Amino acid sequence: MWCSIALSVFLMFVSGFKPEAPLYKFLEWLGVYMVYPLYTPEWLRGYGVGAINGSLWIIPIQLTFYALVPLAYLVMKAKKLPRRFAPSYSSC
Repeated sequence: MWCSIALSVFLMFVSGFKPEAPLYKFLEWLGVYMVYPLYTPEWLRGYGVGAINGSLWIIPIQLTFYALVPLAYLVMKAKKLPRRFAPSYSSC
């Protein structure tokens, strides 16, 4: 994800796009985008299709899912909750 963001920002400047935002706003956006790439500021809407790399929005959601599933399993195991959606192997 970070390599893709770095390459996208590099290509943005190589293509001649100049952000209409102060440097501190650009760096603030870049810092947030490196952690959670969902927000595209208005001053970046003029580049490409309006988002620097629109496909990256799913990565933080997937990482959150993969972190929470084992935690949910541990909580269910600790509370000894029944697994309702476990496959049934009884004969019909």
